[in-house]
Amino acid sequence: MNTFKESWTNLKRHNLLTFATVVSLGLILVVFNVLISHHIKAKEFIDELSQKINYTIYLQPEISEDEIDQIQTYLQNQPEIQEVTFYSQDQALENLQEKSPTSVDFLRDYDLENPLPNSFKIKTTNLEDQKTIQNRIQNSNFSDNLLQTKMEREHTDTIQKVIQNLIKIKETSLNAFIGILAIFTLAGSLITFNAIKTSLYNRKNEIQIMQLVGATLSRIRSPFLLESALIGVFSFSVNLLLLIPIGQLFLTSFQTDQNLLILGIQLAASILISFITSLLLVNKHLRSKEIYQD
Repeated sequence: MNTFKESWTNLKRHNLLTFATVVSLGLILVVFNVLISHHIKAKEFIDELSQKINYTIYLQPEISEDEIDQIQTYLQNQPEIQEVTFYSQDQALENLQEKSPTSVDFLRDYDLENPLPNSFKIKTTNLEDQKTIQNRIQNSNFSDNLLQTKMEREHTDTIQKVIQNLIKIKETSLNAFIGILAIFTLAGSLITFNAIKTSLYNRKNEIQIMQLVGATLSRIRSPFLLESALIGVFSFSVNLLLLIPIGQLFLTSFQTDQNLLILGIQLAASILISFITSLLLVNKHLRSKEIYQD
């Protein structure tokens, strides 16, 4: 309790420095929250778009039902494949009927055969797996049963280009997030370092007296460590207060478990960064001989 009172008194004693430190860290957290919100939304959009990109293989018209079953079993046993859906010629024609009734009516009016092939629509767990599955299928024993026209190859190449672009966007977004996290950690450490360094300098005589009367290292540094932890808590509180008016503009709702987890991690990180920075600085300062010099 005495340690808390001492830390609180010191924060009030340096009220201007404390205010500047808390507000600065709070603003860093706000910027970090806005950026991480955009990162999450971008990732959700890419994942949603990824779910709509399926890899389709078309089968030769003369393929037998046994061969179709063998291919389906082979595809279902691939660990990268999340879902396999078979579309017969009739099902493909029904789907075309929904999208382009005029084309199907033309076929029926002129009593033409169904030109659409049997096909498998494949959904992989990750976009990156589609190229792997494509190569594996083309090198499999049933590759001769696949229908590969020039138009289909061009369509596949286009899809692969889209997939590669989405993968690059995901990687860029992840790298940007890691960079933002590093900047956040460094900036928070530097601001806390400056605040604790100033506090140590202003209390130099007080620390000397405590050492001369036999105070332990733990006793001397405890108020500084608690002071840094309080700065972390106050900074996080300022961050929450600032997020309230801009939350509807930039951030998703804070009612979800994901966002509550993110906020909890930020609170812990704010305290931990301030605590570790203070611990290293205070230990270095207390072990130096400068404190004995007047």
